[in-house]
Amino acid sequence: MSTDQAHSTGDVLGVTVAPTGERHPTRVLADDADAGGGFLDALALDTLALLEVRWREVAKVISARFPESDLGDVAPEELSALPGVQEVLGLHEVGELAGSGEWDHVVVDCASTADALRMLTLPATFGLYLERAWPRHRRLSMTEDDARWADVVVTMGCGDECPYIPGRRYVDASDVTGSVEKEKEKPKEEAKPEVAKAETTAAPTEAPATVSASERAILERLQARRQELEARAREIDIRESLLKAAEKRAEGRVEEMKAIESRITGAAAQKADEDAARFKGIITMYEGMKPKDAAKVFDRLEMPVLFEIASHIAPRKMADIMGQMQPEVAERLTVEMARRAGGDKSGSDADLPKIDIPVLVLHGTADRILPIEACGPRTAELIPGSEFVPIEGAGHGLCWTHADMVNAELLRFFK
Repeated sequence: MSTDQAHSTGDVLGVTVAPTGERHPTRVLADDADAGGGFLDALALDTLALLEVRWREVAKVISARFPESDLGDVAPEELSALPGVQEVLGLHEVGELAGSGEWDHVVVDCASTADALRMLTLPATFGLYLERAWPRHRRLSMTEDDARWADVVVTMGCGDECPYIPGRRYVDASDVTGSVEKEKEKPKEEAKPEVAKAETTAAPTEAPATVSASERAILERLQARRQELEARAREIDIRESLLKAAEKRAEGRVEEMKAIESRITGAAAQKADEDAARFKGIITMYEGMKPKDAAKVFDRLEMPVLFEIASHIAPRKMADIMGQMQPEVAERLTVEMARRAGGDKSGSDADLPKIDIPVLVLHGTADRILPIEACGPRTAELIPGSEFVPIEGAGHGLCWTHADMVNAELLRFFK
């Protein structure tokens, strides 16, 4: 049974399980019953449809009892906005199916963890609110005023000591199964005329009934439980205060970190501006020099530094300087500038033939990321004297999947 409104149970079982608000499950598996086999049913519970069904039953009673009200016209969709309504209906339906006896086991597929916990803790939550709004000791202590407002009075074995209100129905709760219900009628002989009542008004009042040991024990347990709940409430209030204080400190810490980050960002931006200004000063200095003098300096600079300076000098000025530079340096600078302009900053295939050390090229024959036909043999051809070894059945991560074969080839190559 699934209470998840995503209705993905059918996808898991591989069958179509239509969401419904009725108790009509879908038969998924069925063995031979005569041979002792069983069956598997699936039910995707649509709590909104279930709410519509239940509300139609309740709306009839409300409309009959209060014909002047508009409660019977309320749409079920409006009730779905009340927190916990659909969870209550889902939990009730789970209990009904489990108690029907039709299935040996009922497995419940809930939604996400928060929704599942909220549904399973609803009885305890309602019990907690009921205990706070109407404590148990108040429920057990019934007064005559309480009985006057009730249509049915349930007694707890108090007998004739219970307050009697004419026209009220009395039910004895001594039978926990609820099978014993009896009407309590005041004996006719006890009825006395008004004159007799007036004569007995001056009679001394009877002593109040003593509290039995069982009643005293119940009241003591209720008092202890109430004290325990009050202590628990105080503990929760303390924890909430500590949590709020911690959240406040955390918020202050976050604001402090944001301020520090802002200062660091500002300092970094300022430093970048200062570096850019200094570099611009270097460019201005070389642009003001004679091309012959600048060329002498450029001939001795390393290529990364030379490229950065040359790429920022005006092209006309740089052309005059390169005309005075050594041909080899000017050629390397031209190649570097062309390569950077083309987006290649890491070299090209033309660099592979320059490798003059022993090279072993290993490539998996089942590599689907870099196919062996386009990479492995071509790399070995471009590197003079290299050795190419294909690793049969290996994919892109051949060092992990075929470590034994790779290690064997490496040991052979190093020998």
